[in-house]
Amino acid sequence: MKSFIAAAAILLSGFALLTEAHISFRYPCPRRGAYSECPQPASGDWSLIDYDIRSPLGTHDAIVSPMCKWPSSFAGVRPVFQAGQTVNATMDIGAFHLGG
Repeated sequence: MKSFIAAAAILLSGFALLTEAHISFRYPCPRRGAYSECPQPASGDWSLIDYDIRSPLGTHDAIVSPMCKWPSSFAGVRPVFQAGQTVNATMDIGAFHLGG
């Protein structure tokens, strides 16, 4: 029985390696996204770009940002989707940090 529990624990811990917590849309562009295909800010507003778009929105104790980190986006052409339409979304995955 102990060997079964140990094998199950090893198997389940392997699934943790397949998960990713730092993720953002690349297409459709997130608001104030730093990606080249996203609408760009007006001149002088470059400090408004969110270069840390994949940072957590908060912790289990406190939500720092609402689900949409920014209330508005930069002016520019945005895709328009119809209800039921298939959207080929692109995700940007991963963040470089020292853990935590």
